[in-house]
Amino acid sequence: EWDSCLGESFFVSAPHCSCETDRAVAVRAMAWVLVFVFVLGVPLCLGWVLWWIRSRGRLDDPEVRARIGQLYMCYTEEQWWWEATITTRRLLLAASVSLFPME
Repeated sequence: EWDSCLGESFFVSAPHCSCETDRAVAVRAMAWVLVFVFVLGVPLCLGWVLWWIRSRGRLDDPEVRARIGQLYMCYTEEQWWWEATITTRRLLLAASVSLFPME
C-alpha cells in the first residue's frame, strides 16, 4: 500500500521509503512476475501432471495414489482435472484480494 505526497509516492507501512526508487520499481516488477508464475503456473503444472498420469493410465496405480491421489480420488474419473480448476479459482481470488483492495 502506498500514499502520494507532492507528486512522490511512499509506502504507507514505511513512509521513509519512496516507491519511485530503482529498487522499489524492480521489486514491484518481480512481484508481478511471481504473481503470474504462481497464479497461472501452479494450476497449469498441476493440470499437466494429472493429464500426463491419466494419459498413461496410471491413475489407479497404488504408488501414484499414495503420492498424489488426494488431488483426484474424490472426483469421478472423467473429472480428474477438477482440482486444477479449483486451485486456479482459489489462487485468482487470493491474488485479486491482495492486488486490488476494496479501499
